[in-house]
Amino acid sequence: MGRLVGATEQVPPGRPDLGVDVLPGTDPGLSQRLDQTVACLNQQGYVARWESAEGGYLLHTCNCPYEGLAEGNPELCQMDAFMLQSLSGNPVEQTAKLQAGPQGLPVRVSQAFKEMGFGDWEGLTRDEVRERFPDAHRAWAETPNEAAWPGAETLGVVRARALAGLEALREAHQGQTVCLVSHGITSRILILEALGLGLDRLWSLQLSSTGISELEFRDDWTTLHRMNSLIHLADRAIV
Repeated sequence: MGRLVGATEQVPPGRPDLGVDVLPGTDPGLSQRLDQTVACLNQQGYVARWESAEGGYLLHTCNCPYEGLAEGNPELCQMDAFMLQSLSGNPVEQTAKLQAGPQGLPVRVSQAFKEMGFGDWEGLTRDEVRERFPDAHRAWAETPNEAAWPGAETLGVVRARALAGLEALREAHQGQTVCLVSHGITSRILILEALGLGLDRLWSLQLSSTGISELEFRDDWTTLHRMNSLIHLADRAIV
């Protein structure tokens, strides 16, 4: 038996994961070296990505494979910085780090629960999508389980990776409670699966930012105890 408490998150642009390192400069060859750096880090068990930023680049790294040792051995983080500097050929400065919190619970990042990849729609407003991709936009609104457009994941692909991630969580945390922070489409799919509903019912569920849902898993059944609870915002105006 296990319990999953999930929160739907709306991540603001530029918010750090576990660590954010700044690499200054505008060297045109740096982007290629960053691609190679990210590939190397991911092979070592990290979850890494990079993005352009004013005056340089941001390298986000999560799931440090020796995080349990680093707290009492800061030289390990210094070795990380040296490794990144060697791989990228640029000086590195750590600007942010996500802590485990007052409960001391470990924080892990899994690509299985990331938001759906929207391909050519990324960065566009709803009006822009409607104007540039009228047929795909209509299909997404009316038959989301059949919708497809260039560069995007289908709901079936998102479902497959999310369920694989869920199975891994259940195996690793038998009898425990896990807090999963995910995104709107991915969270909807997990709840639909728990209710035995198909992907065609995607828009039957409303999930708000910071909304909390709770699922309990046993070998022979799954219970949805609450969905999209906003009681923690009771003293705030909810729009």
